[in-house]
Amino acid sequence: MSDISPILGPSGEALPGVRSRAMSASVTAYQAADPMSQEMAGWWPMSGSADRDILGESRVVTDRIRDLVRNNGWASGAVQREIDSIVGANFRFEPYIDHEALGITFDQAVELGNQFEREWTLWANDPQRYCDVSRHDDWHGLAGLMFRHKRVDGENLAVIQWRPRPGARYATCVQVIDPDRLSNPDGRPDEDRLRGGVEMDDDGAAIAYWIAKGHPRDIGIPSADSWTWERVARETPWGRPIVIHDFDRHRADQHRGLSAFAPMLKNMKMLDRYQAAELSAALLNATLAAFIESPFDHEFLMELLGDQGGEKAFEQYQGKRTDFHTARGVSLGGVKIPALFPGEKIGWFNPTRPSAQMEAFSGAMLRNFAAGMPTHTAETVSLDYSHINYSSARAARIVAGRSITRERITLGVRTGSQVYHGVIEEAVMMGRVKLPKGAPPFHAAREVYLGGDWMGPPEGWIDPVKEAQAAGIRIDGDLSNLRDECAAQGRDWRDNLRQKAVEMRYAASLGLPDPDREKAMAIKPTTDEHREDAPNRSGGNDAN
Repeated sequence: MSDISPILGPSGEALPGVRSRAMSASVTAYQAADPMSQEMAGWWPMSGSADRDILGESRVVTDRIRDLVRNNGWASGAVQREIDSIVGANFRFEPYIDHEALGITFDQAVELGNQFEREWTLWANDPQRYCDVSRHDDWHGLAGLMFRHKRVDGENLAVIQWRPRPGARYATCVQVIDPDRLSNPDGRPDEDRLRGGVEMDDDGAAIAYWIAKGHPRDIGIPSADSWTWERVARETPWGRPIVIHDFDRHRADQHRGLSAFAPMLKNMKMLDRYQAAELSAALLNATLAAFIESPFDHEFLMELLGDQGGEKAFEQYQGKRTDFHTARGVSLGGVKIPALFPGEKIGWFNPTRPSAQMEAFSGAMLRNFAAGMPTHTAETVSLDYSHINYSSARAARIVAGRSITRERITLGVRTGSQVYHGVIEEAVMMGRVKLPKGAPPFHAAREVYLGGDWMGPPEGWIDPVKEAQAAGIRIDGDLSNLRDECAAQGRDWRDNLRQKAVEMRYAASLGLPDPDREKAMAIKPTTDEHREDAPNRSGGNDAN
């Protein structure tokens, strides 16, 4: 028995003994930190700040992602469908003004919101496209371009300019800028208050952006603009937004963005190479269907002919074969009956490409890609809907729909609302919109005046009958309203009602009865394809 006295704790109890590390089953408390295990040995990732990890490597990562999106159909299609789902052809804002916060009546708030929406729509849908500095896109095209930059480059950059121009109703316009132009002036290294072209205050908040006047790798010899930077303040002294810099932060103290494609880039490039190799092999199999086989190989014929003059005799033999086939015109695709040189025979290739596992392997890789892009499902990436039915399609759409909604709100708040702010501020300052009597000045309550929601493209219907009936039930049960149900289908509820009034008046002028809504809602699906457990038309079963 040991004579060593135990160490006592504060209450006089003996503390438990500590086993040596050599006696422990593991050298670490967490297996994830074990440096010696077969699974973890050699895994020593970089450990730096968010800016250090991103700024030093973003150039290479972004260039590779751009190359993949340019040349890979899966990646290119995924980006475009994401834009179609989040922005679409009509990325609009619907004002909602809190009348109580402004001290005005409800009716005054509704009328003010209608005026704001009218002015915004005139600016956004201007057929002469003065909303774009380059006059190429309307607002919806600008929003799609900015989201494309964010998805591919990891960030979007734009400047809200003030450009009074003849014929333009508004001086407010947007200049979308390639994020490559955002950089430290004169190639200065990153420092505490200037990183990646973003100038910060003591709290780490961006206060200005250093933007090169030209792209650093533009056409031809780099011009002076490529080495001339302009410091652009984030906002005016009274709070009007100037620079829009939108990116998703994954860590604190991060000041530049990185594309969501980055985690999947290696696998997608490997899939790209694999499919190219399979296609090349399949093309070779299709082209070389048959071959002519000689009875002698080089070594055997040399042995028969002996060492003296063997090489010359072999060349004469091959020459005679060549002359024979040239004269005979042996052909396989031309339906000629082949006349073979004595001793020859036809051999046939056994096609083994594409591999039997190619479809399954590619599908697994695309599912991996879709899992890293929450706005997508495996079906929206591959466009293969052969193995899902109504229930699984609905479930997949619900999961992806949450991410689509989040992305749309994020784009609207960080990008769209900044532009909306500039347009509405100009509308108020120029007297195109009159604030109600007793309401506070615009700049004193702009967070109230600028309230509202961003609406995107329609979700679409998988089963129009069921989903239209469900929408009617939600409205009748006060679980939803006409505004939200119309917005889900990319429509403005006021436009719907106005058009309905026009149609009803015209129908009455023709002596036609009003449509029976209750009768329409009572329609029931009668075909098997509307059952929740029915497979889709291609005969596939539920993927689950």
